[in-house]
Amino acid sequence: VRVHQSGERSCLLGEALLPGLVLSGNLEAQDLDFSLRRGRLSSASGRLEWQDAAISLPDPAHLGNLSLQLTTESGVIAASLKDRDGPLAINALARIQPDGSYELTGDLQPRGQLQPQLASVVRLFGKPAADGRIPLRRNGRLAAVY
Repeated sequence: VRVHQSGERSCLLGEALLPGLVLSGNLEAQDLDFSLRRGRLSSASGRLEWQDAAISLPDPAHLGNLSLQLTTESGVIAASLKDRDGPLAINALARIQPDGSYELTGDLQPRGQLQPQLASVVRLFGKPAADGRIPLRRNGRLAAVY
């Protein structure tokens, strides 16, 4: 089964990363399966391809193409996000617990000079280490969906 969604959306993922973050681009789901329990995501598997990915806060910053792999083991959802190309190397792993709490770890690394809009958003995540990588460390709780 393939699902295709395009356009611009403010969503839980964007809000979890940075409040006010709007995501846009074309989203294609492959072998996607998920379950909700008591308003919370209880399992997820499959792959999402985010083509022509962009984030806005408020101006758009283009990211290229990204891939999100979803798995669930012992009730914990793992979401691995990697870039396929684009101006920013992205390597991140989110682990979502059954109660909606999440921990996001990984790093970002610019590939050359970033467009000003993207550079502004990247700075919100912190300062680069000596090797140029910007560590990602976020945690919180996803809101229940009713």
